Amino acid sequence: MTLAGFLLTLAASSMWALGNVVTKRIGRVDLLSLMVWASLISPLSFFALSLIFEGRRASSLAHIPLVSVFAVAYLSFVAMIVG
Repeated sequence: MTLAGFLLTLAASSMWALGNVVTKRIGRVDLLSLMVWASLISPLSFFALSLIFEGRRASSLAHIPLVSVFAVAYLSFVAMIVG
């Protein structure tokens, strides 16, 4: 494992732990609302980072087959329902 890979793995596990601590400390909230807001923030930040790092290559998203879009939507829905 490279140093960069190790540091990224360490950062990811730290953010996961921090997310768990923050979730515990906020107390009693509507968990559905919490998950919806958390799920909205992640894709937006990833999309922004994709545009920053990939630039014009991000336009390839316009050429995704419709079958792939439906597959991702279906799997996301099943993951949300089943857990």
